[in-house]
Amino acid sequence: MSLPAKGVAEPMQPGKVVTVLSVSGSEPDHRSLGHLFRHTKWILMESKSCLDAIGILRQNPVPVVICDRALPDGDWKDVLEGTSGLPHPPLLIVACRLADERLWAEVINYGGYDVLEKPFNHSELVRVVSLAWLAWKDQWQRTADAGRTLNAAGDH
Repeated sequence: MSLPAKGVAEPMQPGKVVTVLSVSGSEPDHRSLGHLFRHTKWILMESKSCLDAIGILRQNPVPVVICDRALPDGDWKDVLEGTSGLPHPPLLIVACRLADERLWAEVINYGGYDVLEKPFNHSELVRVVSLAWLAWKDQWQRTADAGRTLNAAGDH
């Protein structure tokens, strides 16, 4: 393992534990996710609004966000836009009661990761969040590898 070049900060490492931010104005949704997460070793953070979620995500490298379709101060698109400039933006999963192909296509086309139907199904939640976390980790690794390659090329 090589040391970072002088003046270059070592990039953060992705955690070994899945961390998820739940963004919902609904306390029952937070309780439901909390109950489902108790059966995993994952970390669940909570936010009740777009503004709060964006603030949390700017301070914490959270890989996966489960966001309600509509929030008290906006919607999932606002959260996605608010995190787009982050060095390692999270992958966003939209949660709603009526998940259909049209919403799924909109989420994917807008840059989101997937859609989960409420009430949450434990096995589907685990599958979608696991895949999102692995995809985020892979993106992070490719970015880190590219940065190391550029730093090594600059040393020659």
